[in-house]
Amino acid sequence: MLNKLILCPSFVLILLLSTFTVQAQQYAYKAWMGHIEGGAAFYEIGELNTILEQDSGYSPFPNALFTLGFGMDRVNKNWVYGASGYAFIYSAPGLRQASFKVAILNYYYAYLKLGYVAYQTETEGGPLLIYPSVGLGGGVALLRTSPYGLSVYNRFSDVGVMGDAALNLVHYPPVRNNDKFDLELGASIGYYFDISETWKLSKFVPGRDISVGPQGFYLRLVIGMGKVRRL
Repeated sequence: MLNKLILCPSFVLILLLSTFTVQAQQYAYKAWMGHIEGGAAFYEIGELNTILEQDSGYSPFPNALFTLGFGMDRVNKNWVYGASGYAFIYSAPGLRQASFKVAILNYYYAYLKLGYVAYQTETEGGPLLIYPSVGLGGGVALLRTSPYGLSVYNRFSDVGVMGDAALNLVHYPPVRNNDKFDLELGASIGYYFDISETWKLSKFVPGRDISVGPQGFYLRLVIGMGKVRRL
């Protein structure tokens, strides 16, 4: 587990950012926001793909998985608190027309995050913040396979704990002709890592544990609405 924390590029980036003295900011904000998030995650699922393709006759999954979720953030001066939940991370089915074999991989998880604002400024279009964050959560991985392409699937699942390290940029433009709400537009680049090393499918191949931990880079866009108050 320690090696993963050290080698995780995003985590190293956050450590580097934290070593710099944050200059005094001219502005400070309080805000609450609810938002939806979507983007791509590039998980390391090579072991599962090898089993699917070589041993079971399925097409491999692409490494890029589509992500969709929702979350809430609270900004209090230099601190950012947040919680996010993901209804699914869905991989396009691997389909071999010659054998009509279908496999679908899903992830469901939720996590809490804590960030520290490294840079904030007031622009003509509203406040802009940049902050690194770390998160901790858990969820379930679900693999569904259909050997004959039927609507009845064999299901294999497992649960585990995950960590998250990210660099976030958010912009809060005001809503035109509405002083009660502000928009949230943002982007995040980060890295998920399997803390517990328990994300393993033990029944897909008898006598063998297959790692399906959600580990890899992700890129996410955020859009939401809430209220920002300048202190």
